[in-house]
Amino acid sequence: MNDAKRLDTIFLAGALLGISVMLSGCASEPGGAPTGLGSPQNQYSSGGWLGKAEASGELTAQDVADLNYIRHEFERTQVGKNFRLELYPIPEFPNFYYPQVIFYSTLQKTDYYITFRIILVETITTSYVPGSAGYRDAWKISYWDYTDPINQEFTQDSNWSQESTERTADALRRLCTHFQARGIDADDKMIAEFAKEAEAWRALPSKPPMPEEARQHVVLSQNALNEKNVDRATNELMAALKIFPTWPEGWYNVALMAGELHIYGGAALDMRRYILLNPDGPDVQAAKDQILIWTDKTKHK
Repeated sequence: MNDAKRLDTIFLAGALLGISVMLSGCASEPGGAPTGLGSPQNQYSSGGWLGKAEASGELTAQDVADLNYIRHEFERTQVGKNFRLELYPIPEFPNFYYPQVIFYSTLQKTDYYITFRIILVETITTSYVPGSAGYRDAWKISYWDYTDPINQEFTQDSNWSQESTERTADALRRLCTHFQARGIDADDKMIAEFAKEAEAWRALPSKPPMPEEARQHVVLSQNALNEKNVDRATNELMAALKIFPTWPEGWYNVALMAGELHIYGGAALDMRRYILLNPDGPDVQAAKDQILIWTDKTKHK
């Protein structure tokens, strides 16, 4: 494979355990008109915390109502404070964002993130916890996200009533379902755009060599991997792909790395890019099977 050779075929799983990095293809983490929490009205004041997302129309009226209700309940019960909504743009689609709520957890004494795209909707549950020494009885909401390498359960406890707990859980389910569906739509659009580039590249009678700048990033990526600096290795490999996006083996490696890190949506997306560039490869069926497995992991615990 010369300069396009796979980096040791796979980024070693042993070097990846317990390490979390952001990949440029982190998507597909994940319809209808959900009901509950009344009509889609802004029942609680935003107070500006939704920022440009609300002003630009990125959020539906139901999104605004659900986000404000969750914030209201968390603050009322002193579970969290200092809420803000951050939007992470997708470079290929300037008008699309991944929303994420950040708040200060009064229980954990640190900032906490609610990333709707990686929460397994089916795991959002409510339950009652009897009081014990030093702890009062409480209703709680629990959920899992699929990127957690040890599948640790996240729980919010408070003096919620059963009704308010159920309403908060319903709001969270709607937000996750909506934003995950939008994420899948964005992934499909990205793949459709990439398919055009891949088709044009495959039609070339002679494939252009990897640019020197990209090759240097690959060398640095391999060296970082040898030094067990997976964060640097990932960044260097992504830098190479930004310069040389028609490198099949690069996408293959990034997909494997994302899978090892439990970033299953990104793994599936990047493996789709690999298949578009190498549709007749001997491992295409295995790659498709792995996409199926990764996609399933974004939906089920």
